Formats: sequence, structure tokens, C-alpha cells
Amino acid sequence: MPLTRQNHAMVMALLALAAPAAASVMISGVPSASLPGGNPVVLQYHSVTALLGTKDVSYASRTVFHNPTKQDVVVEIKVPFKAIQTLDHRRMLEAPVGGTLDGVTVSFRRNPKDLSASSVKGHGKDRYDYSAAMHAQVTFKALSSHVLTLTYALPTGLAGEDEALRTVGYGTQGFSTWAGKCEQLAFTLDFARETYRSNPADPDERYQGYSVFAMHSTEPGRGWEVGEKRAFFEQYKPTSALGTLFFTFYPNGYRGG
Repeated sequence: MPLTRQNHAMVMALLALAAPAAASVMISGVPSASLPGGNPVVLQYHSVTALLGTKDVSYASRTVFHNPTKQDVVVEIKVPFKAIQTLDHRRMLEAPVGGTLDGVTVSFRRNPKDLSASSVKGHGKDRYDYSAAMHAQVTFKALSSHVLTLTYALPTGLAGEDEALRTVGYGTQGFSTWAGKCEQLAFTLDFARETYRSNPADPDERYQGYSVFAMHSTEPGRGWEVGEKRAFFEQYKPTSALGTLFFTFYPNGYRGG
């Protein structure tokens, strides 16, 4: 049966007994830059909106840059991905990354070996970590501001000893690869409205609800605003020291399968 107010207290008691947040999860993060000899381009603002479902997370980000120099700067931008304790990292690289710079399409590519059979390090129940990236070369015009948009999707992570929890993460390490300081990071998780099975024995018995039933934990522990339909994290002057943002929750419908 679906979760109700009557059993909410029992669920909240179970939350305190759950395992650490990132049990098995694929995360993305702030775009990073690679430029030999130093990068003069400033990342001024970064916002992310993610539609958080019980099985998938769809990301859309917007990043504002400024090139304060009198010369055009060619930078290799990387969209970082990391698989933490997963069985097969290839799922995070199979879906394409859509991108535009100032409204013009940017083609992001992957390293072919990342999807080769030999790159799969785990077998059966053996889980492992893996880092990779999608990358593209772009030009930031002299004395100009630019807007980069990105879209992609990842599976929702699993957490807890019985994997009853779900988790999503977003890294901020990319901030350290740009000049200056970012003015603001805004990270929004919109909870998806989904259909759930009320009774596993009766596939026709269904109900509607948001993907998040109850929040379990956040990282960092402070700075989040969590409501019925979304969660929001904002920080001014963020740096890579912020680490990885994590939002871990009990999904709606987990009793119904």
C-alpha cells in the first residue's frame, strides 16, 4: 500500500538507521576547463535544475562565463562524471550530453575506451569507482560574456543497506579550474510526479505521487531548503572546497515496487 501519515513516524525512525548516502551512484558536476599555461576565463554563475525521479534524473544547467582579456581564448570544457561503487559505469556515458554556447550547438564527445568492454572493472556483485568526462573545445571571445547550457540524464543512485533509499550527487570541483570566483551556485531538484503501484499483486491498482516521500539527509548538512515538490541549495562565492552535494531520500512507492 502507499505510504500514509499513519506510518510516517515509523519511516522517520528507520531513516536514522540507514547506511551512508552514496552507496551506489553516478554523479556529474560543474563543468571544468583544461588549458595549458593557465585559464583566464572567469566562471561567474552556475545554476542547475534536475528533475528527480525514482529511476532517473534529468539535468539542465546554465553557466555564465566572462573572458576579461583582449584575446580570444580556446578552452577544452569537460563535463565530469563519476561512478561511485557501481556495477557498470557505462550507463553514465551512453546517453549524450546536449550543449550550446551562446545558442550555438556544441558537440561533446567521449573517450572511446570508456565504453569498451575492457574498461568494465567489476563483475557480478563487485562494485568499483570510475571517473570519466565528456569534452568539447570552445572559443571564448575577447572581452565578452558567454552562456553555456548543458542537458543530460543519469540513473538515480541507490543507498542504504537494503537499497531502499535513493540518492543524487553533484560535484563542485570544477570551480577550481576557472579564474576568479563564481558569484553564485544555485542547485534545484524538482521532484517528478510519477505513477506507482499500490499493490504488487494487482498491476491495475495505482496512484500518483511525487518521487520523494521523505528526505533522509543532505550534504552539506546546512543550506538546503526542502519542500513537498522540490529541494533547493544556494551558495554565494562557492569554491571547490564545497565538495559534492548529496540529496538522499526515501522514494514514494517503494513499498509497491
